[in-house]
Amino acid sequence: MNSGSVSTSKRYPVCASLSTRSRSLRVLICDDHELVRLGVRQLIEAEPDLEVVGEASDGGSAVAAVEAHAPDVVVMDVRMPGSSGIEACREIRSRFPATRVLMLTSFADHQALFVSTMAGASGYVLKQIRGDGIVDGVRRVAAGESLLEVASLVAKPDDQERQPSR
Repeated sequence: MNSGSVSTSKRYPVCASLSTRSRSLRVLICDDHELVRLGVRQLIEAEPDLEVVGEASDGGSAVAAVEAHAPDVVVMDVRMPGSSGIEACREIRSRFPATRVLMLTSFADHQALFVSTMAGASGYVLKQIRGDGIVDGVRRVAAGESLLEVASLVAKPDDQERQPSR
């Protein structure tokens, strides 16, 4: 796919409740790296209750794809050229509040986690996550849960400087 491109698919209305859903969860994948999009697509399409409805390679095309495809969940890279995933998340959550956003990043960055959460992201996971973890994450944020993979962002007690005892 070319940069800024959006794949096409049928448009369906967003279902309000996961518990009453009789159809697949609709997922949009947004990452500036085609290889990442292909890998995430393969993981999601292997699940009978998940459906990839489109892909985007930057934040601006992600917003357009959400409008065109009405996904339940967007798996969004944090850092992309042009409009960032965080900027796109903020716009998506503002314009399409029923759509959940799961941020996916290579960077264990406290600031990006905070800003993503403030932009309305339902989850934040590192790309080092296992395949079943991303699939579980999509289901969990679609169900309204908050998913913040902070374990690798928080310093371990052994790594912290020890305070002298007084």
